[in-house]
Amino acid sequence: MSFRHALLGFTQIIAISLYNVDALASEPIVLEVDLSENQISQIIQINEQANDDLDPIYQQWNTAQEELETLIVSETASDEDVRQQYLEVESLRAEAVRLEIEKRIAIRRILRPDKRLPYERFIRQRQSQNQSASQ
Repeated sequence: MSFRHALLGFTQIIAISLYNVDALASEPIVLEVDLSENQISQIIQINEQANDDLDPIYQQWNTAQEELETLIVSETASDEDVRQQYLEVESLRAEAVRLEIEKRIAIRRILRPDKRLPYERFIRQRQSQNQSASQ
């Protein structure tokens, strides 16, 4: 979920900054990647749609993972129960990864080829900052 948090942070930066053009112009992502207003708007829309799609998957994934942990320590759960729950967890994880990749592909389509690497670098940097802050 850390990549998701990085993108969510980016969306929040842009959304807040849209109310203040001077602040937006000084945001690192805008300066480094040189995003147009249209690109910013499209990225916000992509992130909002992806978050709408991903939120229930992440909730289901967390619930399924908790249930798996419960089954693993359960005295009454069978090995097959644990295996089936593991498959459910993995299915939800795969769906979340698929949706994340689709989001990245959608963003990739709106960025010029020379802007893709700087954008990904910014997202990875934000991801690292979020991981450090959450520890």
